[in-house]
Amino acid sequence: MESKIIKHKAKFLDKLINFLGAEAWEKVDETVTTLDRFQNEGLINPQEHDALRHYLGIQNLAEHYGGTVAWILGLVNEGLDTVVPGQAGEQSRVDRVNNNIALAHMEEGISIKLEDLDSHNKIQNLLNMLEIPPPLFGEDYYQQPK
Repeated sequence: MESKIIKHKAKFLDKLINFLGAEAWEKVDETVTTLDRFQNEGLINPQEHDALRHYLGIQNLAEHYGGTVAWILGLVNEGLDTVVPGQAGEQSRVDRVNNNIALAHMEEGISIKLEDLDSHNKIQNLLNMLEIPPPLFGEDYYQQPK
């Protein structure tokens, strides 16, 4: 059931990306690739990867489409998980919190960019500002394909 929902969400997001243009999404992909490297180097764990992906990714979208559209895209990305009780709902809640922190930081002019994360201390300082999600569906949910 979960993989069916994920596939439908991916199809919808692909259509949305095609409609809006892919520039910001390419930046999100670059961010994820860098976070994958941080994780492979042992600088962050899978849950921290997810928190940083939401914080940095929503900023990429907001820079291109504006804060309101990025916020809406964040909600669309969470889909029905926003109203599902249990692990999926908690994961969605944490993701939305981290999206909102990023958008608030942008509005206040204090956002942290990927290029600012050039040391373990800077990564940890940002993580201390974010909410780290709990494991969802086991650790495999967060694992990046090798």
